[in-house]
Amino acid sequence: MSKKTPAEKLQPPPPAAPDASVPAAAGAAPTGGPAEGAATDSAAAESACDYRALYEQANDRCLRTRADFDNYRKRMQREVVDSRFQATTQTVAEFLRLHDQLKLALEHAHAAADSSSIRQGLELIRAEFDRILGALGVTRMVTAGAAFDPAQHEAIAQESSALVPAGTVLREWKAGFTLGGRLLRPATVTVSSGPAEAAGTRPVAADGTGNTKQ
Repeated sequence: MSKKTPAEKLQPPPPAAPDASVPAAAGAAPTGGPAEGAATDSAAAESACDYRALYEQANDRCLRTRADFDNYRKRMQREVVDSRFQATTQTVAEFLRLHDQLKLALEHAHAAADSSSIRQGLELIRAEFDRILGALGVTRMVTAGAAFDPAQHEAIAQESSALVPAGTVLREWKAGFTLGGRLLRPATVTVSSGPAEAAGTRPVAADGTGNTKQ
């Protein structure tokens, strides 16, 4: 067993080698810092480029959709104008035939010696007029002997009659017409108030209800 000299005892022990398993102290600079920062910036730039491309695609689709809608609106406006023009043309073309017949009737009336030919011409014109209205879906109301209906008739007068019951159409001044089952123009009529004796004791209102309006 060797003995140490006093000088050897006073010398400090040599420093221990650093252990690789011990982590670096907090705050120490990480290894490879510049390379990792460059990779992060590159990924952010690529993500920004992706968002920009998506925005451009969405904006392009929006502009195309708006242009298509404008073209559709203009096309529909042209079709509506064309449809109205065609409907008007068909209607006017029908009445042009009536205009021709009226012109011929006037020429015959100037050269006719009696009124019978004029009457026949007017009857032909009226028949042609009714045919045109029927072709257009217009139907004339039948008011003779019909009960007064405020929804279809417009009463302008009331007269007593011993033959026509009260509340019944007595006379038609203007014909009423319907178009496709809907009222086009109400018939202007005179309503019967019944016999004169009954009319004097119980007046009948213009609406045919038998109630006297105060």
